[in-house]
Amino acid sequence: LNTEWGVLNYFCRLLGLPVRNWLGISSTAMGALIMVDVWEKTPWFILILLAGLQSISRNLYEASKIDGASRWQLFKYITLPLLAPACLVVLVLRTMMNFVWFDTAYIMTGGGPGYATELISLHAYRYAFKYFRMGQASARAFLGVVVIMIMTYIYIKLLSKSSPAE
Repeated sequence: LNTEWGVLNYFCRLLGLPVRNWLGISSTAMGALIMVDVWEKTPWFILILLAGLQSISRNLYEASKIDGASRWQLFKYITLPLLAPACLVVLVLRTMMNFVWFDTAYIMTGGGPGYATELISLHAYRYAFKYFRMGQASARAFLGVVVIMIMTYIYIKLLSKSSPAE
């Protein structure tokens, strides 16, 4: 993302597009941070989903093919319901990581330019260690925990409907 030596700007130069300061412009800073986060965290979640796929027995697919199931039916009635627990793990971990995402945003932008990349974790950090308002900082952090708990509850309720009956 470096303006002079960055890979993204290198390809922009090759294509004749204007070179940008991706982290210094408020309209592109959050997108650049999201791109870095996706690049950093996606392989872990792909591994979790791959482990979930490998745990599904091939016998289920073979029996369903013998019964005349199409590829769509195999996916809809076998793969998706049996992959729901792994999807739940990925969704919950991703939600938690997004709310406590601090290190990359702090190092790359520090919440700037202006407040364009101000995250809940950066906001709580700023209140705690810049303004020394520990009570307000902990309240903001606790609010993040409550949001994570509510979203996790919603994920569990939604995915428990799509899981196979036990």
